[in-house]
Amino acid sequence: MISFDDILTKGASMGNIRGEDCQTKILGYATGPAPKLDRAIQSLQNQTAGTDNKSGSGGRAIRYLTDVTTEWDKFDIGLYAKNCLIVKGRGYK
Repeated sequence: MISFDDILTKGASMGNIRGEDCQTKILGYATGPAPKLDRAIQSLQNQTAGTDNKSGSGGRAIRYLTDVTTEWDKFDIGLYAKNCLIVKGRGYK
């Protein structure tokens, strides 16, 4: 479980959600920083941050995740490679 606030009540399920942080390489040279877990989690939060629930607008701001898993996804054809760190879980608002 990963929590993004300190509210102790059970939230409404948003279903399964995922976030990722990727790095591409062209001819063996990285075009960005190596994937990190904090950026993958931030990507997940950004996807669910349509509007803020505290304002009463009923948005999809995520409060916590359960059943959290991480995995690597890799693609490499020699000239071009892409490595992604993926975070998955069941989101609650």
